[in-house]
Amino acid sequence: MIFQKTMAVLAYILQFYSLLLFLRVLLTWFHHPVLDKPKMYLGAVVDPYLDKFRGFEWLRFGMLDFSPVMAFILLALGIQITSALANGQSVTIGMILAVLIGNIWSFAGFFINLIIIMLIVFLVANLMGKNIMLGGLNNLLYRITDRIMALFGQQSYHMTQGIIISLVTVFALRILLGFGFNWLLHFLYRL
Repeated sequence: MIFQKTMAVLAYILQFYSLLLFLRVLLTWFHHPVLDKPKMYLGAVVDPYLDKFRGFEWLRFGMLDFSPVMAFILLALGIQITSALANGQSVTIGMILAVLIGNIWSFAGFFINLIIIMLIVFLVANLMGKNIMLGGLNNLLYRITDRIMALFGQQSYHMTQGIIISLVTVFALRILLGFGFNWLLHFLYRL
């Protein structure tokens, strides 16, 4: 009984810490003198944990830093394990793998959904004859479209055609991966 209560308290502490981590990451997107003190206080609490992930180069893609994502994934794993133990459930390797893979898929699914939305915006703008300038995102979308069209053996193509084919391909990939990951997670939880 004491062990379960301790695990419940630890789960709440990890959830609260996860909230602090989220606020810290969110505040880094905004620059205003009023936010300097909250950033400093949150940084003092959260940055030592984040710094453990910032050293991994494979978590950086150009200007994008995905080290907070890995920090969130490990915190979510800790929350799941402590919550399970607090409820008297057993922790299995399958459960740990399912939580890790599920969190990674949540992030990847979010990123794929974002690409789908950007492709839809590009398609609508292209059909309206407008050119949208989204900085580095344009480059990313053009590279995605070029790679997808190359998979279909198309080296030269009309941009509208490329965006439509890319949109359908990424959407189908999102659905198939969603089903695949759901099946895998159910399988792992049963281990």
